[in-house]
Amino acid sequence: IKNTDSPEDPGTIISSNVDPRGLCGVSGKTGFSKLKLRKLMMFKKPGMRHALLTILHLYGVKPSYSIFGIDSIVWLFDSKMANDNVLKSMCERLKKDFELDDVIFERNHAIIGLVGGHMDESTAFIEAACALKDANIKVNFMNFGASRTTALIGVNEEDCTKAVQTIYNKVF
Repeated sequence: IKNTDSPEDPGTIISSNVDPRGLCGVSGKTGFSKLKLRKLMMFKKPGMRHALLTILHLYGVKPSYSIFGIDSIVWLFDSKMANDNVLKSMCERLKKDFELDDVIFERNHAIIGLVGGHMDESTAFIEAACALKDANIKVNFMNFGASRTTALIGVNEEDCTKAVQTIYNKVF
């Protein structure tokens, strides 16, 4: 199947040969910024996530990916959504208005996606993470089990191509 935006590219082959682990691809995308908010027992207060998201939206930031913990949330969004001055102002407001312990903002992140069927039952994600460790590629976050079809790994933007190649070579 050819890509309509890049018909000169080789495209994708559809085959009856299926990877027994359900894996069908690995890809990476750069250009993300990461916002990490932390406060002890953050989500004990009802409506906290919605209130935080409302502030982000006021500053023009609409996260593409979310990772939640008991005391923290990490949002990843397209870096083009806001310049450093806007983000600095947003971070100061978040920290003050919600009495957050930490508000950490970083640019230059990439997201690697492993896709296939039954990813939540596959060992490919573990193999991928181990391969990145062996290649000395720093992993910034992992999201596994939330989706049956996708597992995500965050790396520094400059490591994106090497990470995709490393994972591809290991799991395929």
